[in-house]
Amino acid sequence: MNCKDFLKEITKGKMSSNSLDHVEFCESCKEILLNIDKQIEEVGKDKLTETNPFFYTKVKQRLENRQTKPFYNKQFIIRLRNVSSLIITGMFLGLLFFKQFGGAIQIGKENRREQIIESMMNDHFLINKSKSISVFDSESE
Repeated sequence: MNCKDFLKEITKGKMSSNSLDHVEFCESCKEILLNIDKQIEEVGKDKLTETNPFFYTKVKQRLENRQTKPFYNKQFIIRLRNVSSLIITGMFLGLLFFKQFGGAIQIGKENRREQIIESMMNDHFLINKSKSISVFDSESE
């Protein structure tokens, strides 16, 4: 058996008595076989660690027990409520203030307008009265 046939048998995973005889006489093939044995031992040492058989049930239980958090923050809702109540209160107080003092301003303007009209009417009345007096005076003369 030659080295090429030996390597073919090893790669197939089969070793015949001829390949064993060949290994006894060929040093390079003997090194290859020893190297393969070392690698197999190394792979055997690196066993997969066994997982905890209850790992899946623990994870599943945690997911089921986990409370779903709402998409909003409770503190945010409280702050939003406070701000909106302040805005509404401010608007309400503003309307009351405007009704009380804004109406007074309007009344003041209307009073001023009425005063001007009244003074004009008084002036007009006095003028007419003086004309009527003068007319009467002229008739009597």
